[in-house]
Amino acid sequence: MDDTGTTSSHKKGKPRRFWNHREELFLITTMKDVTASNPRWKFDNNQFRVGFYNECEKKILSTFPGTDLRATPHIDSKD
Repeated sequence: MDDTGTTSSHKKGKPRRFWNHREELFLITTMKDVTASNPRWKFDNNQFRVGFYNECEKKILSTFPGTDLRATPHIDSKD
């Protein structure tokens, strides 16, 4: 089974990233861990604070070396 997500064309020509199940579960766990480990990331007016997605990206990159997942646009568009 392939552990990497895929990218395909979208209607307007913009590539769209499809997450695999393992990546999605890791993102959810990471978001929970990051908010639990440091209260400064908690919601502010129903949004994560600036830098939250970048913090999640760091953890994803260390777990999935060589991945193309980035805070913007991939994680940012998942919430």
